[in-house]
Amino acid sequence: MQRILSITICFCLFLSVRGNAQDIPKGFELMELMKVMETYKAYPDLSFSINYTYADSAHIDSTIEQVNGSYKIHNGKYWSSIDSVEFLQGNQYNLAVYHKDSTILVNKRQEYASVVQIPIMDSLFREANVSCIDVVNICDTTRSLIVKFKPGLYHHRYEIQYDRNTNLIRKVLYYFSDLDNSCASGVICVKAVFSDYCFTTINEQYFDESKFLTKQSGQLVPNSGYAGFDVRINDNSDQ
Repeated sequence: MQRILSITICFCLFLSVRGNAQDIPKGFELMELMKVMETYKAYPDLSFSINYTYADSAHIDSTIEQVNGSYKIHNGKYWSSIDSVEFLQGNQYNLAVYHKDSTILVNKRQEYASVVQIPIMDSLFREANVSCIDVVNICDTTRSLIVKFKPGLYHHRYEIQYDRNTNLIRKVLYYFSDLDNSCASGVICVKAVFSDYCFTTINEQYFDESKFLTKQSGQLVPNSGYAGFDVRINDNSDQ
């Protein structure tokens, strides 16, 4: 479980795919990706679920591990829960609450990051690692953005399948090298299936840092509901 949890916490997913001919003109692929990323900032309230599975790339339907995540976005704030780890971006801080380890990590609040954090937006990363990017229409309702990486890299291939009308993601797959020798093919596939999209107003309590922390004598300490939790503050955080 720790392997897939660490991957989903980073939430930097990539993929393998089969597809049709190129359907978006060459040179416009990153614009498609930007549309998808910006969609998750456009709604004032957006909730959804993701089921993550970890499998040998040769048998992607034979799950080795899986974990479920819940996500909520509200007016520039963000909350998620993956297994026993809770994340939130509130008014002042970004928090990661590790319930099993009784630890709260505190970072300075940053501008809301897209639900899809992909290094291929970095031109230097693309030049060093990416072989090609294609966008294809799978069917009348679904489009797929495909990234192929250069041979010999940790990343292999990547795909986002998304709704052609709403730009909301349906599925992400990421193929990468198996450094732990946990599968026969030597390549792991992590699949993330998005579901249960909801646009109703989200309770502000999801994004309230005071659920976890209070300030005493200028220092952040766990509140009574989290007594005994270790509060670790990033050096760049302002108390």
